[in-house]
Amino acid sequence: MSHIELQESVLHRINELMSGSIFTSDELVKCSSLTDEHLLGFVYEKALTESSKISPRELAKLTRRAKAKAKFFEIIEGLGGTIKAQDVAILLGVSRQTVNNHLKAEKLLAIRSGGDYLYPVFQFHEGAVNASFIKLNQALPKDLGDISRISFFINDIDDGGIPINPLSALKNENINADDWFRLQRSASLFASQTAR
Repeated sequence: MSHIELQESVLHRINELMSGSIFTSDELVKCSSLTDEHLLGFVYEKALTESSKISPRELAKLTRRAKAKAKFFEIIEGLGGTIKAQDVAILLGVSRQTVNNHLKAEKLLAIRSGGDYLYPVFQFHEGAVNASFIKLNQALPKDLGDISRISFFINDIDDGGIPINPLSALKNENINADDWFRLQRSASLFASQTAR
């Protein structure tokens, strides 16, 4: 390409940039009164700002995630809310380290939020955790995330029989063998039904 062709190519690109949709009418008026040096600086800043913005598709995706998370916490709140590890330790009459050990051993459920673990209150009853709850939690796949794990307990299981809610079933101290089998089977299959 000759020097003149290169100049024309650059001018064409600048013209496309200036007539594009990244500038508002007010910004174009402002550009008309700037010196060449300031105009180039303004165009450069605007182009950088526009190229670093989140795409509408990505923004919609992030918005959907935020709404889903808010709805999830609304449901948890409706089931009694959450408490922090120190409160769990007091409730169970154990040390905080024991609470952490129980979490690792899947004897407790918790949601990681920021730097803290939040423990849904629904897993506690009269200062203890239901033994059947612990067994069912441990039957869930090890690599299942905290939100998916909690979702298992709060959503109904519809496996072709009468729908059963794990939390409601576990509150019944005399859970029948068929329901217990369905719960355990559903727990072991849960990961295959959840997208990873």
